[in-house]
Amino acid sequence: KPPAGVIRLCRDALGAGTVAHEAEHMALAIYQQDIQKTIPDMEREEKLRYLVGDITQKIVNGLYRHREFVKAKRKGE
Repeated sequence: KPPAGVIRLCRDALGAGTVAHEAEHMALAIYQQDIQKTIPDMEREEKLRYLVGDITQKIVNGLYRHREFVKAKRKGE
């Protein structure tokens, strides 16, 4: 199965709002490909929110792992 997409981030814009915004784009792509067609109406919104949370968590964990999040945080201080 192909990946849902690629998220590209700029070192100068690694704030939580930007990361969450980009995660929402990815989550919506996954949602439209898979969830919207297979999950009953009542559960759709909650599934989308979990996707956004999971994707955001993976991005932030990767940023910490590569120390980019720490660099960006220090730069803005």
